[in-house]
Amino acid sequence: MPVLGVVAAFAGVRYWPYGIILIWFGLCCVMLGFAYLRPGLNLFCKTDTGRIPLYMSVIAFPYLAFTFVVWRVKVGLVSEPAVNMIDDNLIVGRRLFPHELPRQVTHVVDVTTEFSEPSGVVERVAYRHLPIMDGHVPLRDRLLQTLEGLPEDAVVYIHSAQGHGRTGLVAMALLFLRGKIASVSEGISLLQSNRPGIRL
Repeated sequence: MPVLGVVAAFAGVRYWPYGIILIWFGLCCVMLGFAYLRPGLNLFCKTDTGRIPLYMSVIAFPYLAFTFVVWRVKVGLVSEPAVNMIDDNLIVGRRLFPHELPRQVTHVVDVTTEFSEPSGVVERVAYRHLPIMDGHVPLRDRLLQTLEGLPEDAVVYIHSAQGHGRTGLVAMALLFLRGKIASVSEGISLLQSNRPGIRL
């Protein structure tokens, strides 16, 4: 990511002043690259209500806009279901539009840092934010704190952007805590049998 950022920034300088957006995007990528050195970092300062503050939306606008466009295109092109039920109390999937949230869900665990959660989701359920950079891992203590606070009978929806890597990791941790699986291989088998795209 830092390499992409440096390349974009240099290209922006080359085409100044029209390249200012490239420079801006490049600086965001460099910032993002260094953020991967700190697991659990809430880089975009997303709040417990699921919102990225306006000031951070402005600072990181080129990257956040790029990420949103990529997400929206994937949602439109991929035939994968938005959500998949793992068991009666666990559902996993991608970031949802409010009307897509299953009615039985009582708690949402949002593991993205790069998207604000739609207010129509946050207002309907008990919402928890566990910041994980795409392709990264959470802090162990924060992961346990988030999951251990969920009621035993809660119907939990866990999601990342596309519902694959981060989602799989957190869903497996919850399955372990609830005594539903005894090993990682068993967890992967269970998760992938219901949502094949999951990869840890």
